[in-house]
Amino acid sequence: MKLLIVITAALITACAASKKADIDQPPVTETWQGTMQEIAGVMNTFAPIIFSESEFNDPDNFARIDRETEKLAKLALKIKGLHEKDFKNVDSDPSMKLIVSSFSKEMATALDGLRNKQRDFSRSVLRNATSLCVQCHSRGTFGPEFHQWRDVNDYSTLTRIEKAELLSATRQYDRALSIYMSVIEDPLLAKGKPFEWEKALRRALAISLRVKQDFERSNSILDLAIKTSEGPASVKARALEWKRVISEWKSQGTKGSGSGLVMARQLIRQANRHSTLLEEQMSYVTFLRASGLLHDYIRGKNSRQNEAEAYNLLGQCYESVQEDRFWNLNEVYFKACIFKAPHTKIAMDCYNRYEDSLYVKSLRSESRSGSLPSELDYLEYLRILAHSKGG
Repeated sequence: MKLLIVITAALITACAASKKADIDQPPVTETWQGTMQEIAGVMNTFAPIIFSESEFNDPDNFARIDRETEKLAKLALKIKGLHEKDFKNVDSDPSMKLIVSSFSKEMATALDGLRNKQRDFSRSVLRNATSLCVQCHSRGTFGPEFHQWRDVNDYSTLTRIEKAELLSATRQYDRALSIYMSVIEDPLLAKGKPFEWEKALRRALAISLRVKQDFERSNSILDLAIKTSEGPASVKARALEWKRVISEWKSQGTKGSGSGLVMARQLIRQANRHSTLLEEQMSYVTFLRASGLLHDYIRGKNSRQNEAEAYNLLGQCYESVQEDRFWNLNEVYFKACIFKAPHTKIAMDCYNRYEDSLYVKSLRSESRSGSLPSELDYLEYLRILAHSKGG
């Protein structure tokens, strides 16, 4: 077997969790929406401290940081329990199980770090947890906004991109887009920090195409990037191609024809025809749009085969837009595909894609000391589960 599996970040987190601080499991008596509003309320005022190194390491803030982190850890456990109790009514998307579980582990690990005087480590973990919020709340058009954030402006310690990410985490998309656009039209930032500039562009498109599915807004964002004098020439060239593709979609009609699965299948087939790295980069907006359609599709009632195909296509979408490792849910959907339609050709295709993803990840890792037996056993379990009885 070509696969060389290494110890991933998830396993490192699990090792850290083995000595984490005791957190009593809160009773699962409150609603999902109410608990999410509580989390948003804490993050509303706590996030600026998390993102500021000086504020986080100010002894005057230590007691508050410990208190807020413990509260978030308990709320994260509550969210995990609510999802386990009634996941079909809360959110049956396979990615949700991973996100709520990871969020709970991250918060417990952060609390353990604080209690062991590892403040820099805890701050890093807490910052990473906010990206889980953005991943969850940027999957599609569904979900409420957290209105209590609207009147809070005390984010002076955050960079513009950090502010936009926090607003995205609570579905304040119009405000987030306004900030991203202010970054995109900034020639000084485009020249001095071109990677930050491109990140703002891609995050803005993720909102306008995946979440809002708004072609007009997407083209306005791209117009800004193209007109920014100091923007990297290579990125501006891609932006011109992305605008051409989006304009074609717009001329065909906002909704297109067929179900979300049919449309996404057509889009991904078109994107996968590209063979060079440059052509693959040109397909970025295509995968964004397809993933938005698929997320909306899987919230309906579908056959097992169609659901498995949707998971397979979602895995391909996330695999193609994870260049900054912000969207890393591809493996979740490949596994969900296998479990949804075991012993079928599509399950075997998902297994092969899952194995390839792990192989690529292992090559990128700095640690190549060997494979973990438990990981290899699990991979073999998935292979057997996926293997088509007819083949």
